[in-house]
Amino acid sequence: LRQSVIKMSPTDFREYLACPFRFYLKKVLRLEEFDPNAREMDALSFGSIIHSALEAFGKETPWESEAAKIERQVLANLDKVALEKFGAKPSPAVRIQLEAAKVRLRAFAHVQAAEFAKGWRIVSVERKLEVDEKLAIGPLHLSGKIDRIERNEQTGTWRVMDYKTYAQSKTPA
Repeated sequence: LRQSVIKMSPTDFREYLACPFRFYLKKVLRLEEFDPNAREMDALSFGSIIHSALEAFGKETPWESEAAKIERQVLANLDKVALEKFGAKPSPAVRIQLEAAKVRLRAFAHVQAAEFAKGWRIVSVERKLEVDEKLAIGPLHLSGKIDRIERNEQTGTWRVMDYKTYAQSKTPA
C-alpha cells in the first residue's frame, strides 16, 4: 500500500538524507524487515524500553532527588515494561539486554540526582510537537516528540534533552 509522506520526524528526515531509496521503501511503500526467529531486541526496541522507563519516571516522580530512590524507581519502571513486552520468562538474550538497560538506568539515576542538585527540574516528558507548534521545511511538516524539557530553578535557563542509548556518542548531525 503506497502512502504519501505529509509529515516527517527529524529521524525520518535524517533517513531520507542518508538514502532516499530506502526511505521510499520504508515510509512510502511501508516495507519493513521481518525476522520470525528473532530472539532478542533490536536497537529500536532496546531504546524504546529505556525511554518508557524514563518517561514514567519523568511523569510519576520528577521531584525525586536521591540517586538510590531514582534508581529503584527507574529499575521498577523497566521491570514493568519488560514484563508487559516479554512476559515473565524472556529469552536468555533478552535477559542479557535487560541487564544492559539496567546498567544505563543506574548511571542515569546518579546523573539525574546530580542535575537535580544543580537546580534542573523536569517540566515535560515525551512532549509531542502540537498543531500550533508545527515546524516546516517548505510544504513538509516535521513531527516528533521531545524526550524531556527542563528548567533550572536557579538560573531560569531551559534545556531540551534527547535520550540516546547508543554504545558510543554520535554527533547531532
